[in-house]
Amino acid sequence: MGDNSDSKEYEKTYIETYVVDTDKPFVMKSRNRILVWHCETRENSYNLPAYYPVMHYSDDGKTWHTVHLGEAPYFEVKWPHKGYRWQQNNRELTVIEKEDGTLQCVSRTSMDVFYTATSTDGGETWSEFTPTTFNGTGTFPCMQKLSDGRILFAFCNTRPLPELKGADGVWEDVFTNRDASHLAISEDDGKTWKGFRELRLNPLRHNADFRTIGENCTFDKSVHQFEMMELPFNKALIVSGQHKVCRNIMIVDLAWLYETECEEKFLNGFSGLSTQGYVKSIVGGWKGTGTVGHCAYNRLPSALLLPSPENNGKEALHLAPLEDKRMQSGYSGAVWNFPASRKGIITLRAYLPGKGLRVSLFDYWINPTDDTVPYFAPFSIVLRRDMQTDELFTDFQIEFDCDQKKVSVSAGEYFHLTFPLNGELPNGLYYLHMQSAVAENDSDGSYVSYLGFKSLDKGKV
Repeated sequence: MGDNSDSKEYEKTYIETYVVDTDKPFVMKSRNRILVWHCETRENSYNLPAYYPVMHYSDDGKTWHTVHLGEAPYFEVKWPHKGYRWQQNNRELTVIEKEDGTLQCVSRTSMDVFYTATSTDGGETWSEFTPTTFNGTGTFPCMQKLSDGRILFAFCNTRPLPELKGADGVWEDVFTNRDASHLAISEDDGKTWKGFRELRLNPLRHNADFRTIGENCTFDKSVHQFEMMELPFNKALIVSGQHKVCRNIMIVDLAWLYETECEEKFLNGFSGLSTQGYVKSIVGGWKGTGTVGHCAYNRLPSALLLPSPENNGKEALHLAPLEDKRMQSGYSGAVWNFPASRKGIITLRAYLPGKGLRVSLFDYWINPTDDTVPYFAPFSIVLRRDMQTDELFTDFQIEFDCDQKKVSVSAGEYFHLTFPLNGELPNGLYYLHMQSAVAENDSDGSYVSYLGFKSLDKGKV
């Protein structure tokens, strides 16, 4: 290759640690500094595999300094859980630099929410990790600072089913919260957030062969894990998903996150809803076990689209108990996302020939068949046949106000009820959860032919 006498040789640096979850380098704008993240295992009082964040920083690309960050809490068994979640502790961090040069990282944990820490000295020291206002358990967060100063956040704003007895917190869980991914945006350096829209729903979320479908079936099949980059004209390129049967690249128009209305007429089937119920399946990870299939439940739709009783040639969503002993739960459910709002009104057109329809409001995605919904929902009510007007289908109006802490439910002038709205709800509400009122003995069930939402936030209408 010729004379290389003028070529430069650089000293190689080796980090003596078990490295996982290494992220791409982060270049600060307020100073000449590069940050590199990864995670390591450390001894802990639980004697379980756990991960702890480590940051390396350099001002010249040659000399590196290492900072070991603190930990997030470990998951404790409390009702409704009967076992432990996978004790992931604190891993897969995402980091942004705020306008004043403050660094903020957000991390994946085994808790119900993501955790965060900040640094005001370029990453040399960090605050303790504290809870964020973002729901998410054992999934990957991804933040991206845009050229105009806005922050884009992709994450799974979801909560898994309660842990079963015998779950020991070692290795993987059944991941019943990786089927919906979300996108939010901030215009004030992360103080407030808008959107919270469903970026993607898992195309396999209703599959009866979920565990084994696809080549290399031992891999996770979900829509979590993200990479993002800004594009011109208020757009972003987002890559999401694990396994080739779920992976996707999409261009998102960020104007979508500012929409204030939406509706669902079921003209595209279940493309805009989650309705999965879980089959009693083999529960086990693939690493070192020899078990076929990634640790997950197989699924079936817990709700159906049936000919509408209106005889109008259209289909309506039908929710009725499955009465199938092969399923983990007998409940039938459907979950629908609308734009995040502190004040809004939902229209639900329903016919209730059976024992009623439970409708609940949430600020996160929760499984359609989860039987703890009434206990954790900020608002939940069972709509009954005697609440309907004389028409076959009734338009129920559900109006909420997070600041006034109240919800009103009405059906025309026939009835009107007002209820308290529970919880802090820092980002407003953005989920309608529908579920059969009972888990058995109700073949008539409930029909829903239309869902609509309009934000009533100040300045939006």
